[in-house]
Amino acid sequence: MRGIIWCACYIRPYFSTGYRDDLAQRRYIEAQASFWRDAANNPISSVYGASMVDAARQYVYAWDARPFPDFPARSDVWGDTANWEKGHWLNGRLGRAPRRRVFIEPRAGGGFARRVPARLFR
Repeated sequence: MRGIIWCACYIRPYFSTGYRDDLAQRRYIEAQASFWRDAANNPISSVYGASMVDAARQYVYAWDARPFPDFPARSDVWGDTANWEKGHWLNGRLGRAPRRRVFIEPRAGGGFARRVPARLFR
């Protein structure tokens, strides 16, 4: 195998079609958040008196600072645009998000009224 570069990132998981699944990614993130919010899974530390994981301060790692849709559309600017299709980036993938997650919950968390135009839910 001399001279051949091998990477495990080219092997897809068993049962995988190789296609990106935004819904599966979203469900994984939601499952993690739900798991750590449950006190049975997140005990109080005897050392510092708080939960092991601060469930209110969980953040998602793979948000790319490059502007969507220029990234991934501008392959003349960025050399890794082909990776976006099957990559782990979250940019531009809100299309699978339930509308309540996009329009209602962020407003409620920011102290805004929960009123959202009914036409968004038709």
